[in-house]
Amino acid sequence: MDIGIENKMKSKKQKLKEECVKLATMKVLEKHPKCMFCNQEANTCHHFIRQSRSNYLRCDSRNLIPICQSCHCRLHNGFESIMSLQLRKMLGDEWADGLIEDSRKTIKDTLKYWRDLKDKR
Repeated sequence: MDIGIENKMKSKKQKLKEECVKLATMKVLEKHPKCMFCNQEANTCHHFIRQSRSNYLRCDSRNLIPICQSCHCRLHNGFESIMSLQLRKMLGDEWADGLIEDSRKTIKDTLKYWRDLKDKR
């Protein structure tokens, strides 16, 4: 395959992934508008299992933690392990262990997969 065409395909797929994450985030924030840590208005979602570790969980609502920008910055600036422990306490070991287990699952990372996922939203 021509590298130029491959890059365009990758770009389309990446954009589609980002759209799917945005839609999933909006859906979670509609249901849970408050930050899990400080109870202020949540304006984003944190991925408990990082997106880079699991495409399977990238848009899974169980993996999207409603959070305010301030707590999200804190989380990514040195407090991730402490805040992850707090989430385990709040949501339970079964929740965390289930996500860790599911992070091992894979998907067929294709443009079609992400189109279908977006259409389901």
